Amino acid sequence: GWLHIPYLPFSYNDPMSLLLRSDGSLLVGYTAATEPADRWAMFVAKVSSAGILDSTFGKQGIAQVDYGFDTWSHIQNICVQSDQKIIVVGQSSDVYNPQEKDPTQFAISRLNTSGQLDSQFGKDGKASLSFGPRNDAVSCLIMPSGDILVGGNSMSSKKVYSFLMAFVTPQGILDTQMELGAGYREFALGNGSLGQRLL
Repeated sequence: GWLHIPYLPFSYNDPMSLLLRSDGSLLVGYTAATEPADRWAMFVAKVSSAGILDSTFGKQGIAQVDYGFDTWSHIQNICVQSDQKIIVVGQSSDVYNPQEKDPTQFAISRLNTSGQLDSQFGKDGKASLSFGPRNDAVSCLIMPSGDILVGGNSMSSKKVYSFLMAFVTPQGILDTQMELGAGYREFALGNGSLGQRLL
């Protein structure tokens, strides 16, 4: 079969992540330009097991995560905690249309079960992490400790990418109890190493 989401009220939709939940509902993560088009934002749509948007989630079934006026953010993945709160990871920039020279950050946010940003995580539900000039979080995994393991890529000042794993606490900060106080581990697997998924 196939699924059609009948109403996505934004232009330039770019679906990036699907997550099927135990209750049969589906989370769809995508990037889109907002209306008015003053920023690129990350969106999560919740589709019920009946194949319709869940009106109890976010606004008309869709939650929006953005990093402010004239900014850019791009979703890469979604994972769900044991309490059913939703972790959204990707990339953000203070530049509306970032070029290769513009810095980007790991973008990590948490939504509560109703699709609102969780104020107990990071700053107003969002956290940004930088390990080099350009950073892109591409995957996430909830650890038994409750930490969020976020995998992605980071570019050094010499423009060499490496794979990076960051340990983020349930409060949305680097867990400095991990990796000898650093809170992250970097893997230089060769010139241009790009991490994609954590299993």
